[in-house]
Amino acid sequence: MISVNYNQNEPYILMADDDEDDTLFMIAAFKAVGLIGATKRVNNGVELIVLLKDIISHNLILPALIILDLNMPQKNGKDVLKIIKSNNGLKQIPIIIYSTSDTKSDILESYKLGCNGYIVKPSNYSEIEVIAGKIKKFFIDTTSNTAENLSEKTFTLDL
Repeated sequence: MISVNYNQNEPYILMADDDEDDTLFMIAAFKAVGLIGATKRVNNGVELIVLLKDIISHNLILPALIILDLNMPQKNGKDVLKIIKSNNGLKQIPIIIYSTSDTKSDILESYKLGCNGYIVKPSNYSEIEVIAGKIKKFFIDTTSNTAENLSEKTFTLDL
C-alpha cells in the first residue's frame, strides 16, 4: 500500500513520474518558490490510481494538482488521465502533463483526454524553477481546495 502524509490545511501537488531525478528537481523547484512539503510522489500510474482510491475511501483532501508523466511503466499517463477524467469524484482535479515528449500527437491527445496543461520537460534547473513558479501562481495560489466538491466516492480501477 502506498502511504502519503496529508496536512489537511495545505493544498498539495501529487506527482506521478518514474524518473526520480525529474521528480526531485521539480520538488526542489517547488520548495524554491515556497511550496515546502507540498509535493507527494508516486512512481507510476498504477500507484497513482491506488493512492487516489485510498484518498477517496478515507475521505481525505484531494490534491490541488496532479503532475503526470506520459511514459511510465505499468500504466502510462494517457491511460491514467482517461481514468481520472472519467471519475466524478476526481475529474475536477487539474492535471498537467509533464513529459519529455514534444510530439504534436501526444500534446493534442493529452488535451483531448482532459489535461489542463502540457509541459515539455526542460533541460536545465533554472527553467524548472520558472515552471514551478508559474504552476504555484496559477494552480495553487489562485485555486481553492477540491475536496469540498467530492460528491461521488465510487471508484473502479480496471488494470
